[in-house]
Amino acid sequence: MKQRFVVLTSRRSGSYFLGDLLDRQPAVTCHGELFKRNVVELRPAFRRGTGFDRHDVERRDAAPLAFLDLVVDESPGTHVGFKLFEYHNAAVLEYVLGDPNVKVIFLARNPVQCWVSWQLARATDQWTRRNRNEGRYDATIRFEWDEFCRYVTAQNAFYKRVTGCVDDKTGHRLLCIDYQDLGKQDVYDRVARFLGIGDWDHGTGSGYFKQLNKPYPQVVENWCDVENMCKQVGVDETMPFEAFVARWREANA
Repeated sequence: MKQRFVVLTSRRSGSYFLGDLLDRQPAVTCHGELFKRNVVELRPAFRRGTGFDRHDVERRDAAPLAFLDLVVDESPGTHVGFKLFEYHNAAVLEYVLGDPNVKVIFLARNPVQCWVSWQLARATDQWTRRNRNEGRYDATIRFEWDEFCRYVTAQNAFYKRVTGCVDDKTGHRLLCIDYQDLGKQDVYDRVARFLGIGDWDHGTGSGYFKQLNKPYPQVVENWCDVENMCKQVGVDETMPFEAFVARWREANA
């Protein structure tokens, strides 16, 4: 039986980067957002093998777990995973949280970083970068604090749901990774041990690259206001996700 795993995450968290690295490991097939709302995110070889086209969303959603079984059966390797956001598919989320045989990698990122990246992606319609010399953000945005607060509240609720639902007394079912740790060899070694795939191949690199390479004051028009609001709560854009939401909860208790 193949070991199933899921990368539970949110948009702009570095999940394409991590998923690509996982997929390059010899024993692993890691799919993208199989349950993206508007498209079936399958590579051409798997579309042929499963008989699902990119636009077969209704057919996929009519029997999502059967679709997942089919994808796993058609995938090479001993370990098969995919990316899942909280809002993708309720039945699939309930399955991966409740089935003790599914390993869960929870990938999170500082909410300020996520929010800025998301708004820039929306403004430019540039969601990934596969070439070092292309896909950088040239736009600027305004940071809407009220919308951001609702976003953080939702992210905290998702984190609490995942950690509350996954019964992980042994440490073999749930692994939390922060965006800041991507690129660290010891973290990748920890992922390999968690999944049980042997040694991590450090000789491979991801085909995805960071898009935002400018300081936040150059891309966020009201960055001074954002810094001041964050200081009132006791958070900033450098904190790991878990520390950020913990302080956010304290400030809003």
